[in-house]
Amino acid sequence: MNPLPSPTTWPDPRTLLPHDAPLVFIERIVEAGEGTIACRVVPGTIDAEFAEDGAIPATMGVEYMAQAIGVYASLQAEPGRRRDIGYVISVRDLSVSVTGFELGRPLIVRARWQWGQDRLGRFLVSVEREDAPDGGPLTSAVMSVYRPPPEEQP
Repeated sequence: MNPLPSPTTWPDPRTLLPHDAPLVFIERIVEAGEGTIACRVVPGTIDAEFAEDGAIPATMGVEYMAQAIGVYASLQAEPGRRRDIGYVISVRDLSVSVTGFELGRPLIVRARWQWGQDRLGRFLVSVEREDAPDGGPLTSAVMSVYRPPPEEQP
């Protein structure tokens, strides 16, 4: 594993994910450590077209969690390998305790590496309210991901 950048030099998530705007929903990294990442998302700032009845559907939490894993993987990758395409291959034990995420109410998306190697990994992931972290996760899951080798990257 490569050493993580310091908090003062955490890169913009848009430089770490293979998505083009406006599909990068992670606003910024708020915490990164050995095997963990926490990112901030503000529902409705970028993903407003997905809003229904004043909220982003809670199923969008799966994409938020996948993007947090992508940010983590890019921070771990060698600089030339950042922004590699990765795939969610499994979402297990998905728990959703809300129907939607309130527009404009910031969320913290957490991912903790559980096991894996260079191209395959499993993470414990969750979405919680930034202003109520002790309120428990709004969404959580065990997510397995796969990153193809360089010769299979687009």
